[in-house]
Amino acid sequence: MAPAVGLKRSATQTITLPPPDTRLAVRDVMRSTIPSQPAVAPASTERQAPAAALQGFLCLEEVDGRRWSYVVDGGAAKGRSRGGAVPAGAAVRAVTSFAFLSCGYLLSSYQEVRSVVLNTLNRARFTVAVDSFIKTGHIPSLKEGNSQETIFNPPWRHEPVAIGSRFGEAFQEPASFLAIRPLFEDERYMVTYNPTKDKVYALLKDQAKSDDIIKAAFHAHVLLHFINASHARRLKQKQKQANPDRSEYLYSRNMDFLAHIAESCKIVSSSYGTFKKKAREQGWIMSESLLNPGKARLCAAKPQ
Repeated sequence: MAPAVGLKRSATQTITLPPPDTRLAVRDVMRSTIPSQPAVAPASTERQAPAAALQGFLCLEEVDGRRWSYVVDGGAAKGRSRGGAVPAGAAVRAVTSFAFLSCGYLLSSYQEVRSVVLNTLNRARFTVAVDSFIKTGHIPSLKEGNSQETIFNPPWRHEPVAIGSRFGEAFQEPASFLAIRPLFEDERYMVTYNPTKDKVYALLKDQAKSDDIIKAAFHAHVLLHFINASHARRLKQKQKQANPDRSEYLYSRNMDFLAHIAESCKIVSSSYGTFKKKAREQGWIMSESLLNPGKARLCAAKPQ
């Protein structure tokens, strides 16, 4: 008898096709009518499988709405082909499972990072501390500051404060610089607001030390608080407009916010010492390196 041909659907289930009994019966009758021939090597009675079916895709089957692909295993024994049945939607389910497990892993990692309590004031925690001090007069504890810190900042997110900026980024024209400079004659930094970029810039002078950089960052956040409060008042007055926004500031200049800058100077001169004291009482450690300021510095000497 010719060997049976098996198609395997799974690791434990095989579909066996019965041999062609009718064809074998006819072949036996024909052999009985032919005279016996000298003994020779019998020709192989094994039927070679079509080349296209030796390996690769065989057929597609649908069962209860689920599709199965039958694939021939070309490495099976001669005369016997084995096929595996793989659900057509298995790849989609695998990707879904991988995405689900990846999200779970990221969530677990995020929670682990959140559970760590650091006592250093980087930019994110410094922002939390200054905002809390401006609004409430208190500095958050180490645990509170870490829990309120923004862990992930996408590249496209707008950063409202820049420290150690270049002159061309901060000022739109020389007149604004000349108008603001007298307010910072006794400081080793300058702060300004550029309305076209909606950002507060802290420019550092070449004599700036570690405490000057921290003070410049503190001053920048104080000025940002005044700017945001001013914007909120303006927008509240224009609630009846169809699309209230800040477009009116796109054509403003730095010096148009000179009053806010002058007011922020008074607040900083009277509150910066208190801010540092309360931060130390809560166990915070401040350093200019943690704020990652830019390398640009304003030089007092004129070029030769």
